[in-house]
Amino acid sequence: MIDLAPATPVPRLFAVELRKTVDTLAGFWLLVATAVAVVGVAALTLVAGDHGDDPTFGLFFKRTIGMGSVVLPVLGILAVTSEWSQRTAITTFALVPRRERVIGAKLLAGGALALAFVALCLVASVGANALVPVLTGGDAHWNLAAAGVAAAVPYMVMWMLVGGAFGLLAMSSAPAIGAIFLIPLGLAWLGVAIPGAGDALRWIDLGSTGAELNAAHPAISGQDWAQLAAGVALWVFVPLALGFLRLHRQDVAFS
Repeated sequence: MIDLAPATPVPRLFAVELRKTVDTLAGFWLLVATAVAVVGVAALTLVAGDHGDDPTFGLFFKRTIGMGSVVLPVLGILAVTSEWSQRTAITTFALVPRRERVIGAKLLAGGALALAFVALCLVASVGANALVPVLTGGDAHWNLAAAGVAAAVPYMVMWMLVGGAFGLLAMSSAPAIGAIFLIPLGLAWLGVAIPGAGDALRWIDLGSTGAELNAAHPAISGQDWAQLAAGVALWVFVPLALGFLRLHRQDVAFS
């Protein structure tokens, strides 16, 4: 009998895929730019004076977290498409023939980055809010409940998974990034151009329904949860399922 080598443990795959996110220049500098942007948003909120009264911890956190819907899908796309953009897919899938394990590890690595993003936003917001009395002479208001901070975690993970799903479906970063930004713009245009279409579009526009998870948003209703579930199904599960189907049915080869 031929002894088959044991499957690579998931923790090892996760560690490898997490390391890959900073192995490329694009991934590394995007992470650096993201960290700088988070600090920049907190600093601008502190000095902008557009908050009417003293800036609050909730405001700092809301604005820094708001970047997640823009940055994290791109990070998710790059994490998944790196095998094709770096031409390492043949080697990777030869070493780990069960391709879904590799993609699963990439999605787990993306989730870890989403958690790190929330932590970065939290630290930047705490630091900025602590500087309010020093730089503005106002009071530092710590007005955000723990539930609000916790709500940011699924919000960030959701957008990271959106990027990973579109990246797997396209298997190329450029069209996936284009779709991530152009589809919401198209939906927003339809909402403006067609009277009364806004309510219907909330069932498919994750950009608007996903905002329900924003840390500063009021309580979510049952209909909000239903619309959010519909949006996640359309933006995450459908492209992810189609991407896995494409991954298994086509040969890993380059022209």
